Parts: sequence; C-alpha cells; structure tokens
Amino acid sequence: MKYLKKLLENKKILFLLVFLYGSVITIFLYYPSYVLDGYCQLAKSYSAYAENFFIAGRFLTAFIWIFFDIIKIPHDVLSVLTQILSITFLSLSVVKIYTTVKPKIADNVLYKLTLLLGSTLIIFNPFTEGILIFEEAFCMSLAVYISILSAIKIGTEINKRNFIVSLIMMICANFLYQGSICYFIPIVILVNILDNQKLSILDYIKENYKKIIIYALVFGISCIIEFISLQLYVNLTGALHNKVGNIDFIKNLFIIRDHIRLTNERMQSVIHAQIFRYSYTVLALLILSRILVTFKKDYKYIFYIGLVASLTVLAPFVPNLVMKTDLNYTSSRLLLSFGALIGFLIVGSTLLHEKREKKINNYYLLLVLIIGSYFFVKCSYSLFYNTYKDFKRYKSDIEYLEIYKDKVKNYEKDNNIKVKTIYYDIKHLDRPNYPGVFYNFNNVRVSACTWGLECALQAYIDKDLKVKEMKDKKANVMLEQKTDISYEKDKIYIIFR
Repeated sequence: MKYLKKLLENKKILFLLVFLYGSVITIFLYYPSYVLDGYCQLAKSYSAYAENFFIAGRFLTAFIWIFFDIIKIPHDVLSVLTQILSITFLSLSVVKIYTTVKPKIADNVLYKLTLLLGSTLIIFNPFTEGILIFEEAFCMSLAVYISILSAIKIGTEINKRNFIVSLIMMICANFLYQGSICYFIPIVILVNILDNQKLSILDYIKENYKKIIIYALVFGISCIIEFISLQLYVNLTGALHNKVGNIDFIKNLFIIRDHIRLTNERMQSVIHAQIFRYSYTVLALLILSRILVTFKKDYKYIFYIGLVASLTVLAPFVPNLVMKTDLNYTSSRLLLSFGALIGFLIVGSTLLHEKREKKINNYYLLLVLIIGSYFFVKCSYSLFYNTYKDFKRYKSDIEYLEIYKDKVKNYEKDNNIKVKTIYYDIKHLDRPNYPGVFYNFNNVRVSACTWGLECALQAYIDKDLKVKEMKDKKANVMLEQKTDISYEKDKIYIIFR
C-alpha cells in the first residue's frame, strides 16, 4: 500500500505505466499498416495529400505533411513513429487530467485509483481506435492533449495571459483536428465549476457569469477562426470542398439530431457493443442513485453531472451549426465523446462527493472501481481486438492486391506493353469484409470502397496508373463470358469479387 501511494503521486512512473498500457493494447499498430485513407497517402506525395488536410481545415497537419515531403520520410517509418507519438500524447493527457483533479490533501488510495481509472477511460475508450488507425494519428492525439491543456489553463485561473495562451492552444488544436474540441468544455467543468459547491445554480451563474463568458469565448472564437480560415482558403484557392456551408442554425440543428442518431447506430459496429451499453447503464445508474441518496433535494449536483454528460456528448457536434458536414461527425473518431462519457461521470461524481462530504465512502468507491474496472478491461480488449482485426484486414488487402499486381506485371512482360488504365467493378462483391475479420466501419476491405481501391491500385501497382470505374455494359459482357478479368491492349478490366 505504501508503494502504491508513492506510485499514485509520481507523474513520471504514471506516464510510463499508461504509455506501456496504451502500447500493449494497440501493439499491432506498431507494425506499418494502412487503412483506406493510408492507401491514398501512399499513392500521392505528402504535399499532394496535404491538400486534403487544407480543405478539411487542418492547416497545421497540412504544413506538417509538407515538411514530411521536404525531408522525404518513408511512409513505413511514419507509420511506426505516429503510433509512438500518439500513445505518448494520449498518455500525457491521462496523467494531466489525473494530476489536475486528484486531491491535494486526501490520502485515500481507493479515491485516487478511482480518479485514475476515470482519467484513463476519458482518453483510452472503446472508440480511440478511430484516431489511432490513421497516419496522421499523432496530429489528432496532439490536438486532444492541447485541448485538455487549454481547458486546464483557463479553468484553473482566469487572467489575460491565460486567456491568450488558452485561445492560441485551442486554435492550434482546431487546426490539427477539429474533433479534439469535445474535451474542452467537460474538462473546464471538472476543474472549475465543481470547485465551488456552496452556491446554487442561479447564484453560481450570477457570481461567475464573467468566467462562463470567457470559457465560451475561448471555445467559440477558436471555432469561428477555424471556420473563417477554411472559408478564406476555399475562396482564395477555389478548392472543391464539402466542409463549409451556410450559417443556417435551424437546418443544422436537424443535422445534429440526425448525426447523433447515426453515431449511436455506429456504436453497434464495435465488438461486444451490448456489453458496453450494459456497463454504461449500470455505472450511470450507480452514480445517479448515489447522488440522489447523498444530495437528496440538492438538485444542483445532479445538474452538474448532467451538464458534464450532455456537453461531453454534444460538444463535437457544435461545428455542425455552421458547417455542411453530410458524413462528418458520424465516424468512430467522433465517438470519442461517447466513449469518454463514463470516464467523465466517474471523475465528476467522485469529485462531487469528496467536496460535499469532506470524506470518502469506501464502499461506493469500491463498487465504482469494480464495475469501472470491468468496463476498463472490456475497453482494453476491444482496442486490442479491433486493432488486431484491422491489422489482419491490412495483411489480407496486401495479399489480395499482390494477386492483381502479378497479373498486371505478367501481362506487361508477356505482351511487351505498358498498362495505362485499369477499369474496375465492385458491384458484385460478396461482402465488405474478409472472412474471419469482424466487420466494423474501420475494417472495410480494399475492394469494397471505390476511392480506396483506386488509391491502393496506384500505390501497389503503379502511381502513374489511371484507375476508373467500369461501365455496366462492359461488366455485363464479362459476366456473360464468366470472366473476372479482361485485357485490351493497354487497358485491363477487372470485376472484383
């Protein structure tokens, strides 16, 4: 117990333990591998692919990619480097949250373990995979870390310097990856609003409305600068985009509603989704019942927890108010807010009890630790399992592509000709995933996505190759002839199965 107490106070050891944990559960990502977006990066130069980041408003990420083009860093090296940096930034985030919210005086190991568990679940949740599988994962992870630093900076003390520093950090986080903003408001609430428990909700707002306005300004100004910068870039370059829309609040509120529904449906694709939902439900009911019993009619405490939970879920959808986002904010990396919810609830409710009662109920903490630990184990298994299956999908992709690469090269060698164009058809594909690879949105096989297949064929066969979708008429002729591949001079037609 003595050594455990020392461990919970040592930032360096905590960081190393969290880093080791994050590395173990994502060990397969340390092997160079790529998702569909990665194939497009392999098919282009870093500078060419940076255009995708520019039109997405990720300006800092785009400039980093241009720098990579200058130094000519190999993609396989970047694939490993980005994993190391990603786990580093995420581990730093866990330690920063924990050391900020842990008690200064209380010497209760269960209490500190509960806070550490909650802090870890905020960052390493079932949907963290959604940022780790990309080559730019370290930019996303850095954005998460900077957002948390920004929230803690302005949340712990408000002054002119902290406001400027916090705003700059939030702007940088947005320019790296906009999805990171989901952490700002809940963290601000945890480190600041929960700090004053004597006031009612209305009294708190009256006495601290200036603080609330400043928090809103840091969050809002950073988003506005992001939107304006993206619009200016689009107007100046004439780049095609689908990121910036008209400022139509009413219309976009319905978009947010639809995307929340879609995002909830996307949760079904995560392995053992029912177990996650049950764990969420049990922990949420436990925390709520404990608050009701402890605080009785003191509704402000329930309001605080409800505020943390609601804003954790809604924060990532704020950009939809002024952005045309069609498919954005429905991918697994935007599910970070849902995945982080249990972590926020554990930390928030634990802080509430300590500040209100000035003492710790060990039985309650032990129960939270047991259920939370079970959830933690399932989260860890999910990350390990899904990254393993994604790695297996990648290896299957390469084997699949090698078959067609050999066909192309053999045809060129036998006929002394250079293939210039490949026409493809994927309408007759039997399934979107490989046998034995659990299907979720991140594990789609290369031949199940038009743009992913086009990039992969260029990346693994010839970057100068033109890849186009086959017309139905030609595909029907090949089907009648019962052939999946047809050669015509410098053209090859392929029906992918």
